[in-house]
Amino acid sequence: MDQDHAAGGRERRVVIVDGANGALGRVALQPRYRRIYAELRWQASEPGRETRSAFLGEVRERSRAKNLAEAWRRAHEEGLTQPPGSKG
Repeated sequence: MDQDHAAGGRERRVVIVDGANGALGRVALQPRYRRIYAELRWQASEPGRETRSAFLGEVRERSRAKNLAEAWRRAHEEGLTQPPGSKG
């Protein structure tokens, strides 16, 4: 639920990069050396269905919710997700 809210709705979590075929993405926040890094993850639709990911960079907000929102904003900005109003 927090992923849906941070992304701007469940439909905005749909990943549209090669191999995703409309997979539902999620942002993972990873603490490393006093910093927090964000990564967009989704399950590939090809045989093997391994998890794929795209690095979104360091996030510096003061709460998990704000860090998720910032990471999703970057994913949208980089064209990794379905645009608003699109049908998946």
